[in-house]
Amino acid sequence: MNQQINDIRFKALALNFRQLPYIGRAAAAFEKAKETGELATLLRFHGDEAINLTEELYFRDDMDFFIGYYAIVTAALLTGYVSAPAPADLVAEGMALLGNEHVARYYTEYYPLILPQVFKTAVLSPAATGKDLAQQELDRQFELLLLLLRSRMKDEDIDSFLFLLDDGAFRVGNLGWVDIARLWDLIGDNRELQKIREEPVKYQQVLSLISGFSKFINYLNEYAALLKRASYNPLWHAVAWELEGYWFTRLKTKSGDTLKQGLQRLGELVRAVSMSGNESNEPLEEWQSASAGELVQAGESLNYLMQEEHQSLAQQLNL
Repeated sequence: MNQQINDIRFKALALNFRQLPYIGRAAAAFEKAKETGELATLLRFHGDEAINLTEELYFRDDMDFFIGYYAIVTAALLTGYVSAPAPADLVAEGMALLGNEHVARYYTEYYPLILPQVFKTAVLSPAATGKDLAQQELDRQFELLLLLLRSRMKDEDIDSFLFLLDDGAFRVGNLGWVDIARLWDLIGDNRELQKIREEPVKYQQVLSLISGFSKFINYLNEYAALLKRASYNPLWHAVAWELEGYWFTRLKTKSGDTLKQGLQRLGELVRAVSMSGNESNEPLEEWQSASAGELVQAGESLNYLMQEEHQSLAQQLNL
């Protein structure tokens, strides 16, 4: 690969992901936690001791993004989008982060992720030579994936919704604790939504969660289409899947059926609002103009992600 192009791509990855504010915040918090000896506690397995403190939740959320950045870099290396030599500061930071015993336990034992585990091997592998037409097309598809990932990572509504999907809950005024089941109840009751609308602060919190759900469904729809296009290249397909492997694995267990319930409630509410002739319902504006076919397509994409089978990245790399 032309070294100038390689350097530009590494810089673009850093600009679009490493420089996101919460990743910078995670890097600083990581160093502080190492100094204070709190890292093992902050990155503990939630099954051993629940994560209840807000500060701990934020720390772990930021660390997920920090580890995720190096997963993206690893994916770029494995697919040939970039190649060694990588910038020295990237290598040093990645090695220090992913090689830390508590961080390593977090992404290998507690919440297994393959890409961070192969960062060291990928970043030290010899550079590929040349670019054929197949690689150029793969580069184009990888850039589309980067755009998709960045849109998700920057979206606070999606991040809030994913907290609920991951068994979390928010306290919303006198509504009390809103978890994923309570959110579905709210989506299924247009009268209660309209009543909440009279209380701006509470309404904005609920609006953010509903919006996050809607946007995450659209995100999954686009990701499913990308995975289908990637099926011609098993390694590329496995890498693309692994970049959202945590959520896709959960879709195949609990979260997929949970999202189906929400999508059903969403469809019912859209139809109810449409039949009533009322003015636009703000949380659902994006879906109120959707045809029945578009709602069906969203459900089909969800089914695809829940049922999709492929040779895993671990199998591809003989791990």
